[in-house]
Amino acid sequence: MEAFLAVSKGSSQEPQLIVMNYEGDPKSNNKLALVGKGLTFNSGGAYKPGDIIGSMSRKTIEVLNTDAEGRLTLADALWYAVKTLKANRIVDVATLTGACIVALGNINISKRFLDI
Repeated sequence: MEAFLAVSKGSSQEPQLIVMNYEGDPKSNNKLALVGKGLTFNSGGAYKPGDIIGSMSRKTIEVLNTDAEGRLTLADALWYAVKTLKANRIVDVATLTGACIVALGNINISKRFLDI
């Protein structure tokens, strides 16, 4: 969990990866993982631009932007859910603000669509 731990180095608090299990339908072959990020504040970790960080998948991540701590924690958490917990369904819950703006744009549509 090098990526997860790289982010936690920016905090005086010990990091926590919380795993809870719920046993649903015993006949189902599906295993659902709900994966989210719970960073108290954007610490930026203890890394800087140009650093290369390992991950649970054994792939490396080059830090280009230090405001990527959510993505780093999620990378290891998602890998853990699939490889260790054997999840075959994943719901990822995270507010990756910068990535959302890139993907969806920065137009505020609430006024146009709430006045229906």
